[in-house]
Amino acid sequence: MFRLYTPVFILQVFCLYHIYSNSKDTKWYFLVIFLPFIGSIVYLYIHFMNRQNIDKVGDTFQNIFSSDSKIDKLRKQVEFSGTVNNKILLADEYLLKGHFEEAAKEYESCLIGAHKDDPIILMKLMQAEFQLKNFEAVIFIGEKLKNDASFIKSNDRVALALAYNYLDKPDLAIAEFKQMDAKYSNYFQRYKFAELLNDIGNNSESMDLLSELENEISQMDRLELRSNKEEIQLIKKALNSGGF
Repeated sequence: MFRLYTPVFILQVFCLYHIYSNSKDTKWYFLVIFLPFIGSIVYLYIHFMNRQNIDKVGDTFQNIFSSDSKIDKLRKQVEFSGTVNNKILLADEYLLKGHFEEAAKEYESCLIGAHKDDPIILMKLMQAEFQLKNFEAVIFIGEKLKNDASFIKSNDRVALALAYNYLDKPDLAIAEFKQMDAKYSNYFQRYKFAELLNDIGNNSESMDLLSELENEISQMDRLELRSNKEEIQLIKKALNSGGF
């Protein structure tokens, strides 16, 4: 009995973690909790049928049961040699693992000397501050980056536009998004613009922008479809749902 219990328990924990992290229907919680073995098998069968999803199973198991050994290793690396590069590597890992406060502190510590106004570090710091809902800090950083070419073309600029909106400055948010509204490009930025328009009540403008994006997608070649795969999925999901 004990030998059977352990793998079933691990399987149950995995399924519950996957349900939680992917916002699946709550019915799966009941099925997996009250029928651990059968419920887990059914859940895995439905959600992991193709090779791509099978690969994700291994990644999810690793996320559940692995420790923060990489973070510990990078911390020791910083302690041994506190270079800006080592600190950025640690901050990047913090950001990836959702430790936003620690990430922000590490990025801030890198803004010294020749790196004081480094746009790459500032953009990373902006993302950490945005996740912490420190929108004033996001705007402060964004204002410093406004003339930087890499920032102007980046997805990070979306954080600046949304920060304006969260601080009740929708006109500034719209103005920022309009500068990113370039045809046949910037699909993520324009998707987020459509989302913002919907959120502030400009539903018809939001749908017009989504329709415009849909038309551009229909003209893409295979390479463009592949390179914009995630954005296209978001746009199609919004269109199929009749909005956001």
